[in-house]
Amino acid sequence: MQSAALLEREVSDLRAENEKKKQKRARSRKQIHKDEGLLVQEASA
Repeated sequence: MQSAALLEREVSDLRAENEKKKQKRARSRKQIHKDEGLLVQEASA
């Protein structure tokens, strides 16, 4: 029974880590609309 509990916890940890990575990927894919783009001066600041 102890190994089942360890496996269950490991699966839970892996799922949580996977969800964090998924959210990070979703954040990094956000794009600025063409109308709201940055000026060169703003980007280099």
